Amino acid sequence: MIEAKISLGQNFLVDQNIINKIVNSIPINKDSLVIEIGSGMGAITKPVYELTKNVIAIELDQRLVDYLNKDFPELKIIHEDALKVDIDSFINKAQYSNVFLVSNLPYYITSPLIEKILKLKKIDYAFLMMEKEVASKIKAKEKNVLSLLVDLRGKIEVLFDIGPNAFKPKPKVVSSFVKISYLYENELDEEFYLFLNNLFLNKRKTLINNLNAIYKKDKKELEFIFEKLNLDKKIRSEKLGIDEIIKLYKELFWWRRKLMEKLIFLCMFMKNVKTDIII
Repeated sequence: MIEAKISLGQNFLVDQNIINKIVNSIPINKDSLVIEIGSGMGAITKPVYELTKNVIAIELDQRLVDYLNKDFPELKIIHEDALKVDIDSFINKAQYSNVFLVSNLPYYITSPLIEKILKLKKIDYAFLMMEKEVASKIKAKEKNVLSLLVDLRGKIEVLFDIGPNAFKPKPKVVSSFVKISYLYENELDEEFYLFLNNLFLNKRKTLINNLNAIYKKDKKELEFIFEKLNLDKKIRSEKLGIDEIIKLYKELFWWRRKLMEKLIFLCMFMKNVKTDIII
């Protein structure tokens, strides 16, 4: 067996009962596409590949890429850091009955990887193993970036917990296996995601003070916007729902960007008109 690399946060799943339970939780058919992030030694890859040949494995560790190539010579493997892979670019949804993303998330990059996964536009369901504490935070009443991103895209269900003995080497924490259902389209841009993250940079501050500190917005202007949106002026970010955050974002930024787009369009139009007159 290949030795796990601590630097890559590797904990290989070795419990066959858990492996079976995971695969049986995913409604895969022969026309499904399954994208697996961090295939490891193929514990999940092998039974999934028996259900559908439409499997794409994303694996960073060259040793494991070589191992998978030997066991699954026809398997499509992307040898790259999952955080840098444009996953949506190689998915043609029309070819498949459904698209699943499966991953045993490395603990050290759990949050950025979940954020990336939740931004994907062509996934139907994500089935993820993550630290139980992270899953609990996502489902908590007090909001955070990850829970709001889930609310933005759909819903999350904790299917079952997985103890340390199911892995080699054994992690120091209990894991949860969760299902994320993508119910809503992703129509927001990167500016919104930056805005969302910025809201939680200083949880001790009220939202108005946070926005004032980060974006240098005039407090009176902010108070006016809060009144318009019926928001408590003393509210903190963790008390906001995703709909309220989207409305706040649009009120603060979207109208300015849309105005700039119209001005740019008008300038280009006038330039073309001027050129036509000269000709």
